[in-house]
Amino acid sequence: MALELREYQIAAIQKLREGFAAGHHSQVLYLGTGGGKTEIAIAMLEAAKKKGSKAAMLLDRIVLCDQTSSRLERYGIAHGVLQAGHWRYRPDEDIQDTPIENIEGFVEGVKQVLQTYPDTRKDNIQVFLYEFGSYSLDILINFFLQVPDREAELIKRQEIMLDILRLAETKGIRFAFPTQTLHIESLPVEKPTNPAPSVIFTKDT
Repeated sequence: MALELREYQIAAIQKLREGFAAGHHSQVLYLGTGGGKTEIAIAMLEAAKKKGSKAAMLLDRIVLCDQTSSRLERYGIAHGVLQAGHWRYRPDEDIQDTPIENIEGFVEGVKQVLQTYPDTRKDNIQVFLYEFGSYSLDILINFFLQVPDREAELIKRQEIMLDILRLAETKGIRFAFPTQTLHIESLPVEKPTNPAPSVIFTKDT
């Protein structure tokens, strides 16, 4: 069953795209009950996938994850659920949905790691869901170590970072590591001699 949107839903997506093009990365779509907000979100997820991008949908209750997953399945859209132990845990899929409880639990878990680690200063530990990135949810982590030298600092930092990675694995959370893409285009020139390609670096966050 293919997803078919109504005219006002298509118009809403167009408005969102115009907002993104204007530089508004955090937008709110308001529709009444039964307006088809989930279908609009699914259409945007599918559009991102067709462009070769990854996309995630955050939901504030686990039951909503299952409902959304069922709708994605109804429309024949391959996806995964980023929730530890979930039967549809498929972290390599381009489309993911995850309960907000996972993010909250991860943030609190990182705080616990830092607060219980023996060599961290306990007076200035900061862990917050900080920003909606273009392709990620950004978490701010600030802490200080009480160590005698640089080598000890590197060892302790590594131990803490590995603990955080283990915590993320247990909660079914994956990190969006930065990637760098190299695009090379041959520019048209009037003379065939000494063609000079242009090199453009773009960094995906």
